[in-house]
Amino acid sequence: MTRGELERWLHSHFLKLCLPFPRIPGHIILVNAPLGMASYFSLVSHVATLGYPAHWLAGILATLCRGVLARSRAGPPTAEITDEKLAARVWPVKDVCVAPFVAEFRTLLAMWEPLLGFPMVDANDDKLLLPRREAIRNFTIKLPPNTGERMHWNPAVFVLVLKARSSEVAGGDMRRLLDDRTGDSSPAAANSRMEPRIHVVSAFTRKADATTATFWMDTGVMDGLIADGSWEAWIWRTDTWRAVQGPAPLHGDGVSVGEAWC
Repeated sequence: MTRGELERWLHSHFLKLCLPFPRIPGHIILVNAPLGMASYFSLVSHVATLGYPAHWLAGILATLCRGVLARSRAGPPTAEITDEKLAARVWPVKDVCVAPFVAEFRTLLAMWEPLLGFPMVDANDDKLLLPRREAIRNFTIKLPPNTGERMHWNPAVFVLVLKARSSEVAGGDMRRLLDDRTGDSSPAAANSRMEPRIHVVSAFTRKADATTATFWMDTGVMDGLIADGSWEAWIWRTDTWRAVQGPAPLHGDGVSVGEAWC
């Protein structure tokens, strides 16, 4: 692939992980899109072994860290990808905002960087985009009882959403709010994405008996959310894109800080 083709391809995989296409809950023959954001770094590491230049890959990752895919030709899937033509879809050029996914992405990239096979450093000093690994900590959020959802079914469809109370989700459809390609284009939605007023976490552990969610995150991000006092945590489905548990306030006794990554 050329550099532009590789960029579109990796952007497309990123968006596929962020915004799985809507599916029928519990349908046994549909693809469940079980992979979280951590799987992206295995893909990038494999691409590096194929001989693609390190500065190409570092540049693509740095773009993702900045939260806007400038002049991108990638987009999230709108249906199940069943053939090469669908996988190779080229979208019109657009600056695509992915800021709601960046806090987790930067955190995981800092954790995975030693295993990528190339450094996250180039002429623009992209290393500064990443949190220090010693500043990454394990956080646990106490959640309220769920809404009656059978959450032991297919846990791969759940994501943790950290959301400012002021950020409205029109119609309860989180995908429309997060999707900067085909979703809600209203100024309010665009502001929620760009600021961002929502952070999505795909790599987390939920304990049903204790109703807690545990995840790794840059302490700089979490300290800001906790100090703000207006943020809350939810569990959202990525097949129906509806909330199933929450809200839980991100302050006081509702959040506990655990061990550091290193």
